[in-house]
Amino acid sequence: MKVSANLNYTNFSGLKKLVPLSQYKGTILKLTDADKREIAKYQKRLADLELDLYKLNQLWKRSSGVKEAFYYIDKIQNISDKIESIKASIRAIKLNRLKIQEEI
Repeated sequence: MKVSANLNYTNFSGLKKLVPLSQYKGTILKLTDADKREIAKYQKRLADLELDLYKLNQLWKRSSGVKEAFYYIDKIQNISDKIESIKASIRAIKLNRLKIQEEI
């Protein structure tokens, strides 16, 4: 029986070649302290919602009735929508800062 020596091998052939920061020609995102605080606030809320989502998924799997299952599914959908909204807000903050930097 032959055992391969590369058990932990990962194929990175599809990734882009990294350029050293000193040679990078594009704009580097530099967030202000206010942006960082706002993103941190969103990330904290995001973590809380993801924890609630996990708990609701566990309750949904253990639900006994159809009415109870629909209740959990509705709650899960609402939380998923909030999570997507928060992720979009974080993305918007970063894009806004990047646009401001590119104008300068």
